Amino acid sequence: MERPERQARASAFVQNELLPRRMSTLSLADRIQQISEAQLEAGSEAVSVMLYSFRVKLLILLVLAAGMGVSLAGIALWRLLRLEHEAKVRFDEVVSTRAELQRLSGELVSAQEGERRRISPRTP
Repeated sequence: MERPERQARASAFVQNELLPRRMSTLSLADRIQQISEAQLEAGSEAVSVMLYSFRVKLLILLVLAAGMGVSLAGIALWRLLRLEHEAKVRFDEVVSTRAELQRLSGELVSAQEGERRRISPRTP
């Protein structure tokens, strides 16, 4: 083959075979990139939705935990005040019982003293 014929065939090969295949390959690469970007965007959207859902659930959990904490503190305070009231009532009962005991003890001593005096003059 001669050089000009060879160059003509090479040029025809490049024009008819190589360039269309190159363009097809570039087109395919562009399509792959578009699909990849679409999948990336869809994945990013899914992650955003999951993150939002997680934040909402976390906020609900926080509110519930705070509510339960406040409720528990309220119940503990109510119980403490009730026990304090019961202790005061019992203390008041002890004080009144002690006063009653002292009064009765005084009456007993007076009765014994009176009985001793009554018996005393009769004994010679």
